[in-house]
Amino acid sequence: MIKTFTDLQDLHVETVAKVIETDAVQKVPGVRKALREAKAAGKVAALASRRHHAVTGSKTKKTW
Repeated sequence: MIKTFTDLQDLHVETVAKVIETDAVQKVPGVRKALREAKAAGKVAALASRRHHAVTGSKTKKTW
């Protein structure tokens, strides 16, 4: 389950894509690209979150 930006960074695109396609019983066009984009967005958000915590001194772990 993805609860934090760090979890999203650790997303294994191919594994998740195969699970989605197995569940759908067909190929899902664009699913790998969408997962890669989400993973990249998670990296950017995690970096921004870390920077915010460094600047503000906040120690709270942010979740979605």
